[in-house]
Amino acid sequence: MSTIVHSPKVAGDIHAPRAWARVAGVCWLIAIAGGLFAEAFVRARLITHDSLTTIQNILANEAMYRLGLAAMVVGTATYLALTAIMYRLLAPVNRTVSLIAAFFSIAGCAIWMLTLVSDAAPLVFFAGVVGSLAPEAAQMQAPAFALLRLHPELLLLGMLCFGVQCLLMGCLIVRATFLPKLLGVILAVGGIGYLAAGFLHILAPPLAEQFGRYAFVPGEAGEALMGLWLTLVGVNARKWKLQSGLAEEAA
Repeated sequence: MSTIVHSPKVAGDIHAPRAWARVAGVCWLIAIAGGLFAEAFVRARLITHDSLTTIQNILANEAMYRLGLAAMVVGTATYLALTAIMYRLLAPVNRTVSLIAAFFSIAGCAIWMLTLVSDAAPLVFFAGVVGSLAPEAAQMQAPAFALLRLHPELLLLGMLCFGVQCLLMGCLIVRATFLPKLLGVILAVGGIGYLAAGFLHILAPPLAEQFGRYAFVPGEAGEALMGLWLTLVGVNARKWKLQSGLAEEAA
């Protein structure tokens, strides 16, 4: 006859799951705000299809460009933090699946951090240049712009990882007792949208140009809703502890 040993850490690892969930929600919203600022406010204003215009825009607005890079760092860092918290919150549903989702998120964050290397190219190649390009620096225009063009490719590669993460987290939330199942459905559909956008870009770039941006909408909505729900409501702590205890017994 086997004896079930109840771990004293059932409620100890996260003794306040609702509070941790709210921390994750705030991190999620900060990550979304950082990404929107960096992409929609900074890059959309400064990056064009013309290399000379782009480099000149960046040099003339260096402070804003650097602020965009900083926002990307902060957003990615907070997403790593929420990844760790969401892993622990969803582990009672299925620890292995939650861990896989966390690994894909970490991979996506690592890829997004790499975008900062290519994004910093104009600041490195044209350090000290103000306003317009000096004649001796003009030859660096092409390689700097080429590195900048890697940004959307790295961004989409990271989104493929986040697509898997959102899909798995959504499935876990559907099975969880401490979060609304509808949130899980929306997040899972959003993850599928991220995956569709990424693979469409790889396999059919012309179609991605026309329809790819629409595939991001469910994921963006799902992540925003998750961030808001966790920030304002959190999780049902009693049900989380109950499901966590059942998971410990099953193990």
